[in-house]
Amino acid sequence: MNQISHPHRALWAARCVYFTSGFALSTWAPMIPYVKEKLSLDPETLGLMLLCLGLSAFVCMPFNTVFIRKLGCRGALRLSMSMLIIDLLLLPILPSLPFYVAALLFFGMAFGITDVSMNLNAMVLEKGLGRRIMSQVNACYSIGCLAGAGVFSVLAGLGLAVHHISWLHDGLIVCILLFTSSHLLPFKGAEEKKQSLFSMPRGMVFFLGCMAFITYLAEGAVMDWSGVILTAEKGAAFSEASLGYAFFSAAMLVMRLLGDRLISWMGETKGIVVGSLIGAIGFAGVNFVSSVSASLFFFVLLGIGAANIVPALCSLLARQNDMPLDQSVTAFNSMGYSGVLVGPAFLGFTGQHLGLPAIFVLMAGLFAVQAVGAFWKLGVRK
Repeated sequence: MNQISHPHRALWAARCVYFTSGFALSTWAPMIPYVKEKLSLDPETLGLMLLCLGLSAFVCMPFNTVFIRKLGCRGALRLSMSMLIIDLLLLPILPSLPFYVAALLFFGMAFGITDVSMNLNAMVLEKGLGRRIMSQVNACYSIGCLAGAGVFSVLAGLGLAVHHISWLHDGLIVCILLFTSSHLLPFKGAEEKKQSLFSMPRGMVFFLGCMAFITYLAEGAVMDWSGVILTAEKGAAFSEASLGYAFFSAAMLVMRLLGDRLISWMGETKGIVVGSLIGAIGFAGVNFVSSVSASLFFFVLLGIGAANIVPALCSLLARQNDMPLDQSVTAFNSMGYSGVLVGPAFLGFTGQHLGLPAIFVLMAGLFAVQAVGAFWKLGVRK
């Protein structure tokens, strides 16, 4: 593509923007207990406050095409990352709940713009380079999340105040973006004036979005319920509650680092089918073993299976012809995020009325349906 004048630098810029978005999100996450104690929030109020971030990202996401059409991927990402930087400066020092609600709504909008723009940037870059990069850039996001949480923990252990840690993280994000953002792509999407800014997903985009919904729902299920199932069903100690998600995340990171080569060898469709089947076995296996160690093995299988489904879906999305690319990315991300939003309530209702094991039985069934659907709709081809 003639827009990619320095392919190597453009690839590093894409990796860096995924890293910094994960780093920014994981800078906020460790602040949550601090904010809860600072404002004396009960769990219900805290939950409603935290919902503002995801809800804002979801509501604003369908309209992110406006920013991309006006500013291009590069300009939209510079805008959204600047918004995140400003928010991280303010979050540790806000005085009351209404300010935090406003800040998290702002954070969610910024993160929604970032998510759509960086995915679109990576898809256009992948097409221009003629080789797969979606798995490796998603791995950079995971590395950013781990680095943000890890650095925050180390600095907090050294006695630094929360606002100082947040500002140091902000400084690192600024430095990375100053050196790399000029190499993000200026791609602005569909050029036709009659193209609407947002369209409902249709054709292949709708099908790929449904699979993104299931995969995001599955990732949320592991994050929200792995600790509960380990302690309530497997007899794990409270100190072991986080091991399920930790093993899942580690396996996912390793597989994403290897993912581009694997998907190049297998093809996207086989990758989705095999990944979904492995994920289904992982969810089912957790239910049918009794020990913590055996459960952790199946959480590793879950991470292996789920790791490269969304990157493979993104590669397929970039090649579909049912919708303009910018609109299709917006619609696809919106459907995926809906899985994140409805997951806690939907799976919580399932667990409440059918028992905790029913949550993972349901997810195993959905992954199996996804494998069959991908095989039927896409056809297994290299």
